[in-house]
Amino acid sequence: MEKYGLWLSTHEERFAEAPLPYIAINEVDTAVQMLTEHEEYEDSKLIRALKVAGVYKDIMSQYEEHKIYEDIIDHHQALKNKTDLSEDEQLVDLTKRQAEQYFKVGHTILSCCAYLSINDYKNALKQLVRSNELFLAYVLATLLFPDGLKDVILRLAYRAERNMLVNEAKGLLNIINEDGVYSKALMLLRLAKQGLISYDDFEEERANVSIKDKLSSDAQSVLDEVFEENFENA
Repeated sequence: MEKYGLWLSTHEERFAEAPLPYIAINEVDTAVQMLTEHEEYEDSKLIRALKVAGVYKDIMSQYEEHKIYEDIIDHHQALKNKTDLSEDEQLVDLTKRQAEQYFKVGHTILSCCAYLSINDYKNALKQLVRSNELFLAYVLATLLFPDGLKDVILRLAYRAERNMLVNEAKGLLNIINEDGVYSKALMLLRLAKQGLISYDDFEEERANVSIKDKLSSDAQSVLDEVFEENFENA
């Protein structure tokens, strides 16, 4: 079987069959390694996942005990029942390789889904941000990775500002509380200088005591300097 698998691997038109002899003799790691070397991450990941889920072990035990195995193993259910697939180092590595492969060919959503399959929310969010899928990134950060929400909101606010959506930009920045005050102040100042909002609106924001009351005294001082355009002091 090993010789047959090696022979299949040397014939390009038969390569897809090459892992099967190794799986048949329970040399699953060899099959995974062979597929990985040829960047066949989808198949290698599936084979590794099935091994972790115990599917191949069940097949071999039935064979070794010389029992007639009439029931078809439900691979799907075996994977669902195995909740710790993300703890297998090789499976995680294969998933990350596959995610980067998806990203390189422009399949951002599939790349994000690959990371989500191993509960790697940080890298899933990173893939969406890298591709400027900010709306999806906002949803993902809100539901699964709050630590990344600030960065996504800032990016969305800057996009809104560039598209003259002043109220939307201000509303987004308000979501991130104190950190958003500085960005909001600078944005309003730029908008006022460009004539996109009136200085009356700008003065109203500067006089908004409720914003400053939530800040420390040092932060209030910085904000005052920003509104006075004393950027070096700020």
